[in-house]
Amino acid sequence: MGTRNGTREPTFERLRENDPLIWERIHQLWRRCPPLPLWSTTEMDPEDADNWRSLDYIHDQIAEQLKQQYDLWDIIDGRLRLILGVISVIFAVSVGFQRSQSQLALPVGLLAIVAILIYLLAGILVSIAYWPRNFNWPPKPAGLRGLILKDPRETKLEVIDSIIEAYNHNAGVIERKILFFKIAFVLTALATVCLSAAVISNIWSQTTDLGAPPPTATPIATPAANIGGTNEPATP
Repeated sequence: MGTRNGTREPTFERLRENDPLIWERIHQLWRRCPPLPLWSTTEMDPEDADNWRSLDYIHDQIAEQLKQQYDLWDIIDGRLRLILGVISVIFAVSVGFQRSQSQLALPVGLLAIVAILIYLLAGILVSIAYWPRNFNWPPKPAGLRGLILKDPRETKLEVIDSIIEAYNHNAGVIERKILFFKIAFVLTALATVCLSAAVISNIWSQTTDLGAPPPTATPIATPAANIGGTNEPATP
């Protein structure tokens, strides 16, 4: 056996030989101690419902994430409605160019046309993204009818699977909505710049001392001279 500082280390065999009373006391105390729990080395069967220890926790977590996803869906639809409203208002404002009696300058007309076309493209994209779609929020009432006879844990597991599938489907729709919103936002901003430039150019060209010529005096028409020198009273 090993040594420590030149002396032999005590072992259970030497303790039992040299001090039988102490050994007996230790043995009695050991027998009184409860058996220590041993971890099972066998793998847990994932198909056994008794091993689904985190089922309730996982269900609560993904149900909460699905609710947060619905809130995000609603926020994006609100932003899309906002862009549609802005485009509608600016389209109404752009009609003012058509009511102008004077002929528009070439740069003003081109900027107005480009702005209207870009607004139209942005409106089409927003309309596609805002097209009514149902948010997939399982479980569906019709699908629960076939789960009546199953174990409650198996039922909850199937509900979890359906929520995960619906979450992934909703995530794809939300990504497309966000992409179309970003593109429409950039197009709307670009069209607003073009329309603003057209309005500024039009105001500039019609403002005196900036781009418009000063107004000329209009001659006042005089009555024709009375030929013959006769003063005839005007007939009422």
